[in-house]
Amino acid sequence: MKLLSSVLAIFLISLIAYQGLSQSVSIEVPSNPLRSIAHARIFFNRVKASNVLLKTATQEGEYSLFTFEDSDTVIRAHKSIIIYFELNKATWKASVTYYDSTRQEIPYLGENGISTVNVNVNPYDIAPLVAVLDFTLTVPGKIRLTIVGRDSGSINYTNTFTEVALSHPKVPVFGLYEDYLNTVVISVLSPSGSFRFEEVVTIQTDAFPEFARMNVSKSAYKDNKNHFILTKENVYDQQGYLRWRKVLAAPLLTNIELYPLTGGLFMTQMSVQNNPNKVGMFTFLGELIKEYDVPNKYHHEMVEKTPGGNLLMGTATDGGYEDAIIEVDRQTGNIVKTWDMADYAEESRPVRDFNYQQYVNNGHDWFHLNSVRYDPLDNTLIISARNQNLVCKIGYDDGETKWLLSNHEGWSQAYERHLLTPIGFNTTLHQDQDWTYMQHSAIVLGNGNIMVFDNGAARPGFTNNPAEDLQKILNQQYLSQIYNLYPRDPSGYVRVVEYKVDPKAMTVEKIWEATDFPTISTSIVGSINPLSDDYILVGYGEIKTVSVIHKPTKETVFMGHVDPYMFYRSYPIEFYPEEAIHSKGSLKISSLLGLAICMILALFS
Repeated sequence: MKLLSSVLAIFLISLIAYQGLSQSVSIEVPSNPLRSIAHARIFFNRVKASNVLLKTATQEGEYSLFTFEDSDTVIRAHKSIIIYFELNKATWKASVTYYDSTRQEIPYLGENGISTVNVNVNPYDIAPLVAVLDFTLTVPGKIRLTIVGRDSGSINYTNTFTEVALSHPKVPVFGLYEDYLNTVVISVLSPSGSFRFEEVVTIQTDAFPEFARMNVSKSAYKDNKNHFILTKENVYDQQGYLRWRKVLAAPLLTNIELYPLTGGLFMTQMSVQNNPNKVGMFTFLGELIKEYDVPNKYHHEMVEKTPGGNLLMGTATDGGYEDAIIEVDRQTGNIVKTWDMADYAEESRPVRDFNYQQYVNNGHDWFHLNSVRYDPLDNTLIISARNQNLVCKIGYDDGETKWLLSNHEGWSQAYERHLLTPIGFNTTLHQDQDWTYMQHSAIVLGNGNIMVFDNGAARPGFTNNPAEDLQKILNQQYLSQIYNLYPRDPSGYVRVVEYKVDPKAMTVEKIWEATDFPTISTSIVGSINPLSDDYILVGYGEIKTVSVIHKPTKETVFMGHVDPYMFYRSYPIEFYPEEAIHSKGSLKISSLLGLAICMILALFS
């Protein structure tokens, strides 16, 4: 029997060590009594090591009965083993007295098990709508933070942290409302997630009246979750409340774009006065993690090659303009690869002007790189060149052109073999109308398809009578609700479009598109970011508007307008690292199995 109990213990301990399990399991545990003082000591030591607390202790006839958090099983001990127990809620300790007059302490679920909570708002003088909390627990536990919604239409914002500890010296609080006395609930949990107790603190924040609200004209989310949207340096929720902001503080600039990374980080430009080539990596708490020098200055793009990996940035060649990409080593800051866009397109290639009336050459700004993404499926880069009306794929290692997604006008013979042949493109008004024009934000989807924010400026077929043209192609009435920074007739229409490329056949097929046009049109800037397989966040930065499109129905389920600045891109934001988000509501298997080991040993000893 002792051999069997040892084998079972080793087996279950091995399961604890296996970290791939992320959900709790149900284990049937018999409630046989503890059979000896020695065995009782082993059992309670294992309980203590598992950070599981004694919940109740009662006397029933000749037996002491014990229950523990995360389990309904009753553990019994005869009076010949345990003759007495004491419970102290204030100290979170219980003790048992054995028949041999020795005593043993057991962690016990008590009351008021938290020290004074210290609150530090805006710890790095950059992010005034964040705070850090510092406190200590009486016994080790996990923390769940909840920012209570501001009004009846708000959704509480909750995050559960995975660490089990006594001391919690720097707990980040994100998503505070501006100009408001925020209520923050600190829930203390067992290692497996069961509730122990809670503490409430209040945090007053500063006012930012110029940026206080996003004007939300439509919000039809149905998932009962918080949705945070970054535009330039402000983050708003789906109600339009300001929930995060970067302010001017050395060494940062104000009114500068932020580029979110994974793990709760972002990139942004540092002070131009000090060094126009310097960019920095920050946490959303405002802590500067690392600075990088970018030769010839960054522009338009700072993105991770892979999550947590090196950085891809848009820059320029010596004497050039927005015509190069560099890869920067995340740790050292060294430049490990460079791509010159002159290797993939022709500087002399003429393209149509905005009204599609004549060919022009954009001269100094001939390429205008505005996005780059790494495609891990085939080790390539996807690049968008606004002034070439071009999305292209190049090899990451070999640097070779794989394909060019562009209308076929103006290309010399050397490039023709890389041009994709369209399949099923709409040619109602012009044979080239379904290519992208002055596009932005070319991204790779999980299925390998390419999705693009197609500004549509200079789209052929939309020059003589925009209303009539649009009626033909979209079967809806054109509305002149268009804001442009430039005095030109807006030709074409803006859309989000998804293409499927066959690299072997060198063909491209349009498989999906959606548009908020004519309610919205923007000839410069723009972005797309999938929120899931079904929802896409779209940023119309020129007119300071964001929307969310439901992909299956093409319905716009959210639309909001921000002032006072136009923005380059909009991003979905989750302030807490992904691993913390995924822990919400889940149970840690280790403590449950630890308790199971103790109970199984109780059976077989």
